[in-house]
Amino acid sequence: TFEAVVPIALQQAIARLDVLDQQAIHLRLAGFRTSEIAEFFGIAPKAASMRLARARTRLARHIPDNEEGTGDEVGAQR
Repeated sequence: TFEAVVPIALQQAIARLDVLDQQAIHLRLAGFRTSEIAEFFGIAPKAASMRLARARTRLARHIPDNEEGTGDEVGAQR
């Protein structure tokens, strides 16, 4: 499950995002490609890429500096 594989600090940071950002991050963590995320939201792949980038930026603001291994999982582009 999501809770079993995602560090608690990252889970808490994701919970602080708005619903659209949460959905985008959850889909990326679940292994969906940008094109699949675009289809889910009904937007162009470029728009989905921008949504993910902005969500990652907002997410990074909520992750404590001393947590390791919490950003790379979300950052990979596919």
